[in-house]
Amino acid sequence: MPTQLALRFDEAPVICSIQERYHSIAPILAGKSSATEQAELLNLGYSTVTRWLRQFREKGMPGLFPADQYPREPYTAE
Repeated sequence: MPTQLALRFDEAPVICSIQERYHSIAPILAGKSSATEQAELLNLGYSTVTRWLRQFREKGMPGLFPADQYPREPYTAE
């Protein structure tokens, strides 16, 4: 049986901006912090943190990607 690497969430290396955004909102999702507290802690705007949170809740991880990396579906008339 393979051995699983055990890392705490805060020990996992953050290697891209998407992970950084997720790590920024994870304490809010876990109920450990508020959006205001996270914004102050990370020196980010409250609106930035709440936007990431809303986008994640609406779309999951794809919501945290920049719009040009995850474009909307093309419009097709029915």
